[in-house]
Amino acid sequence: GDCYAEAAAKASEGLEASHPLRAGVLLNFAVFTYELLSDRGTAIKIAEGALENIAKTPSGAFHGSYIEVAPLVQALHENLAEWRSIKEDPPREPPSPEPPPPAPPPAPRREDTAEEAAAKSPEP
Repeated sequence: GDCYAEAAAKASEGLEASHPLRAGVLLNFAVFTYELLSDRGTAIKIAEGALENIAKTPSGAFHGSYIEVAPLVQALHENLAEWRSIKEDPPREPPSPEPPPPAPPPAPRREDTAEEAAAKSPEP
């Protein structure tokens, strides 16, 4: 989490809000915060902040191409909609690993043929 926070801070300091790299870092930071840190509230704040700053950018002042930023903006909007629709935060403990698959059943025992049984039995 610290690496994403540092990257987000550096991107916010050195790049325009509409720069695709800055938008991408903030998108990834928000998703990381939600999915791996299970912190929906902070993820929402990160995504909202990114979108608010991008929205303040005049249409003629976009760094690079709006085509590069548009899918990132769309992903931020979609994640926000999903995260806001959830009634409660996901559990904070990591999911338990899946149990190993059950052992296969033992192979059926082969019955001796009459000849094999007779060969094994002691002679009178």
